[in-house]
Amino acid sequence: MRILYRMAIDMKNWKRICAAALCVVLLAGLLGGCSKKKDDGSSLSSQPGASAAGIDKPYQVGLLQYAEHPSYDALREAFMSRLEEWDCGESQLKIDYQNAGGDEKKAETICQKFVTDKVDMIVAISSPAAKAAIAAADQTEVKVVFADVADPEKELGTLGSNVTGVRSGSTVSAVVDLALQADPNLKTFGVLYNPQEAVSRAQAEELKKYCGEKQLEVVETTLAKGAKPEEVTKAVTELCGKAGAIFTPIDSTVNPVAATVAAAASAAKRPWYAGADAYVQSGALAAVSPDYDAIGRQAADMAVELMSGKSVAEVPVAELSAHQTYFSQTTLDELKTVFPAEVLEAANFYTSTPAAAQSAGEKQ
Repeated sequence: MRILYRMAIDMKNWKRICAAALCVVLLAGLLGGCSKKKDDGSSLSSQPGASAAGIDKPYQVGLLQYAEHPSYDALREAFMSRLEEWDCGESQLKIDYQNAGGDEKKAETICQKFVTDKVDMIVAISSPAAKAAIAAADQTEVKVVFADVADPEKELGTLGSNVTGVRSGSTVSAVVDLALQADPNLKTFGVLYNPQEAVSRAQAEELKKYCGEKQLEVVETTLAKGAKPEEVTKAVTELCGKAGAIFTPIDSTVNPVAATVAAAASAAKRPWYAGADAYVQSGALAAVSPDYDAIGRQAADMAVELMSGKSVAEVPVAELSAHQTYFSQTTLDELKTVFPAEVLEAANFYTSTPAAAQSAGEKQ
């Protein structure tokens, strides 16, 4: 069991401090170009060689994040931090970062501009971003590295010779299984999401399919962007009246009002499960989440390999399907939900502000 304290340590700055401290020693003897600052014992499937080939001109990278969400932010920050560890400075690398704001058309426009601007590579965070990047880079020499695509074959189709990336695997079935471990008599699962968001919509459909296999009924409540706290509370309360537990996938509409959702679910004595640990930090009971830090670092390693001269065929799709389980200790204590000891022992725990207090803070 690992206890995670919110805001206790700035992990990004800590990584930078560690990298800087080791930089002098580990850079000795390395050649030009992107060279690894430290050997962190990573278990990532791809590790570029320390003697990466020199880069005679800045490598142009278009970095597209599909939507504003803490999980995607964590992935992007891990990607950038890993590049820093490889000592990829401005003389070797130019990055044009763009955020599509959850808009598929905007993602397409951004990627088309990347290609027009003659970037060497597009790094796309999430499936909708990857789709846009692949379409824009089709029939070009632009390489595409995707990150956090659960099932590339299903979501992206046959990958072109210029496409690789990191497969993250889905956590939806694992969330349902977790809920059933706490309540084997669960009959109805509620899902709270914005169906206008592609990732959220896909995960909601996956939930319905898996719940059908488990003989669970699914009821849904949708939220529109900009929903007011009182509207959110009403929607969640009504959903909790129809379901024994509720679930939210990665959803940039729900995320800003997560504390309000947590407060309403706790008041109704219903467990709120999620597809990302960011919701647990706001008071959701539990989440099964991909390791976004590991995905971001893996994507950076693959990007460095490509920048150093390897072909896409030499950098195959990597699979990081190991997932992490997270609990809110506060919510767990409040709901008195019981999970098997082995589940709790392997999980990560956040100590968070009680949901009611967070919700009150949101309204001020």
